[in-house]
Amino acid sequence: MHNLRKLLRQIQFEQRAFWRNPASAVFTFVFPVIILVVLGNVNSHAHFRVGAHSYTYDDYLAPAMSAYGIISATFVSLAMILSIRRDSGVLKRFQGTPLGSTMFIVSILISSLINVIIMMVLTIGLGMISLGVHFPANMLETVAIMLFGAVCFAGLGVAMAAFIPNSDAAPAIVNGIFFPIAFISGIFFPISSTSILGRIGNFFPISHYSTAVFDAYNPIGTAPSVAGSDVLILAVWGLVGILFAIRRFKWEPSRR
Repeated sequence: MHNLRKLLRQIQFEQRAFWRNPASAVFTFVFPVIILVVLGNVNSHAHFRVGAHSYTYDDYLAPAMSAYGIISATFVSLAMILSIRRDSGVLKRFQGTPLGSTMFIVSILISSLINVIIMMVLTIGLGMISLGVHFPANMLETVAIMLFGAVCFAGLGVAMAAFIPNSDAAPAIVNGIFFPIAFISGIFFPISSTSILGRIGNFFPISHYSTAVFDAYNPIGTAPSVAGSDVLILAVWGLVGILFAIRRFKWEPSRR
């Protein structure tokens, strides 16, 4: 119970630190909402086909922006937070505190999952209110695949922090990797899996995550269920990221 209280207090601190940093909140929550509203209104009459079914762009965009926001709240945020705290010596000092390094990492992960839940409610709710997006046909499956992806990308975020040499380089490295892959993975608009960009995007987990979220969301109730291959690829990427982070993550700043 004592350890649980320490963990809960650290989670509370992580949430306060997050919300007291306007830049983090804006890019994590506001940016996906802006994209959802702007692109949704600009392309409100657009349609596209997946197999034998026709969808509106709004029905596609709402689950896609949920996936985008979840990746931003886990992969992007964790890679930057850990890099900054490692450079400032915070991670090193945590190893000598009663909380310990393991519980510290757990508190950050749980705090990120709290942000993920808020992001899910925000994007889906706003899509339904402002764009007329349908409610998920299978809410439990949608929530399950979104949270599963959040855990996988959280592991990749910790692994990415191991690659980043210092906190000054963190924004450029993380965003330089995330945004190009997001564009070719069908986050902002549908991309044919047989096109060159689609084939390149299929090598990365974002493409499979956005596809899995869309299939689980079932915007008009006739989309196929989540493909097992997409879930398996996400699991493999997440497991590789976690194993890499365990072996290569550094708690002390790099020597300059």
